[in-house]
Amino acid sequence: AVYANGVEEPFDAVVAATGFSTGLEELLEGDGILTRSGEPVSASGSPTSIPGLYFIGFVHSLRGHLFEANRASRRLAKNIQAYLA
Repeated sequence: AVYANGVEEPFDAVVAATGFSTGLEELLEGDGILTRSGEPVSASGSPTSIPGLYFIGFVHSLRGHLFEANRASRRLAKNIQAYLA
């Protein structure tokens, strides 16, 4: 991670809790990662065009957030396992 003051620190994982708007446009650079509305292009828990970058929780569903979070977290765990293998 690189902080605004230029200091760099290595991390195994970075979690960005951005609230009601994604705020991801300010954190990420590159094409094909976010939609025009700033939400991830890739399905929740699925790989993105950047190796090792995953999103979870950006799902609009009538089934409910907890139901979708359960499914996405299982997908995410499998994808991270495959990525680290």
